[in-house]
Amino acid sequence: MEDIEYVFKALSDIWTGDADRKNTRTINTGLLGSIRWWFELVVRGLNGFACDPTNPTNRCPSPEKKPTEDTHHCVVCDLFGCTGWARKFRFEVLDTSNKTKVSSIKKGEEFIFRFIPLRPICQMEKHLLNLTLKLIADYGAIGGKIAFKPISSTRGRQYHRTYGIIELQEIPQDFPFMKLHSLEKYVTNQKWRNDNHDEFKWASLKYSWFIKKRFLNKNYQPRFGSTQEKKNIFKKIFTFNEKSEVCRTFGFVKPEMNIEKNVIIEHFKGIWPDFNDQEFLEGKDILYQLLAARNGGSK
Repeated sequence: MEDIEYVFKALSDIWTGDADRKNTRTINTGLLGSIRWWFELVVRGLNGFACDPTNPTNRCPSPEKKPTEDTHHCVVCDLFGCTGWARKFRFEVLDTSNKTKVSSIKKGEEFIFRFIPLRPICQMEKHLLNLTLKLIADYGAIGGKIAFKPISSTRGRQYHRTYGIIELQEIPQDFPFMKLHSLEKYVTNQKWRNDNHDEFKWASLKYSWFIKKRFLNKNYQPRFGSTQEKKNIFKKIFTFNEKSEVCRTFGFVKPEMNIEKNVIIEHFKGIWPDFNDQEFLEGKDILYQLLAARNGGSK
């Protein structure tokens, strides 16, 4: 079983934190937890179930199933592990000399994510992991802290300090073309545990949107509708400094609001007069783009 390695360049500092809430060291668990969170977004966006490992009422495993039985755990836990089912790999963060990265990752540094298989990792899992890492690099961010959302008061914090933006330099192999349908079929297989997403249903590419090279300042108000009934349709928004080369904004709509794409686009045209429809990308658009650009590299 060969190691799986990705080489990245940090376009901003990366925050992983420690027990003292300082960012002087690289904490692998902070990075791996972030990768898993984005992996869950991809799986839910493909109509699969991904448990919330922080929620005792929802997380895997299924108490009435043995580890080797179907529906014991979800498709995400099959790779990342859960109680009674070990993670399939060891995760390492290295510098360009192949030594363990000890100090925190700073802007401009190159580094390596190494996934060392402990048990066989199937081709579908490799594709999903590849898709996740490309999503993070091209459209998202990684780490325990990424960017402050637009707020009217910083309360003493460093307003809009950007963390976690990375650029993909090398992927482990040339992945063969994979149809979205094939991945969806894999994550919805009946052998995986299935349950309700409940309060974290929003954490899915189904309800996500991405805009590159745009920034929302602290005066932004995410309100829609008439003057009397304005509502915030967004569950979360992350926006990255307009003075930075990595300027980007992404967020998630509230599933229960059922808002059409064109309504959100018109909203942002009110924020940015030169904004055009093609700049607004939904999660499903991103999946198609990332699968098409299968040879890696940030766009």
